[in-house]
Amino acid sequence: MEVCASDPRCKAGLAMDAWMVPYAPDVAQNGLRVPFFFFQSENWPNSANARLLPGVYAQAQAPAWRLTIAGTRHFDFSDIALLTPLAAPLGIKGPIDGRYDLQLINAYSLAFFDAMLRGQSPSALLQGPSPAYPEITYERK
Repeated sequence: MEVCASDPRCKAGLAMDAWMVPYAPDVAQNGLRVPFFFFQSENWPNSANARLLPGVYAQAQAPAWRLTIAGTRHFDFSDIALLTPLAAPLGIKGPIDGRYDLQLINAYSLAFFDAMLRGQSPSALLQGPSPAYPEITYERK
């Protein structure tokens, strides 16, 4: 997020359950000026972090998406679910199926970067909620 706020070579950004503490104050004040895609888990264990994302999203000066995936926790945005079946029972990941979660993340990430970096027509996934992925809470600015 900070790289895209300060480096003109950045054309688009993706944050997967991004850790927002700390970040440069000018990001919140000036807003992100490139298209940005924010994935977030259903529950953030750190309340300070959870309070910061809405402000950064609201200040975006370019198209921005904010998708929350029901049934996820922070480590669902990694390959932990593929490494051990104990991740969910131990509370490391949410109850969502790990392979399905990664499929969902990949589909939206590719749709975003294909449109923003490759200039392809935006996928239906970027246009609004998709019946294919009902666990997504979709916001677009």
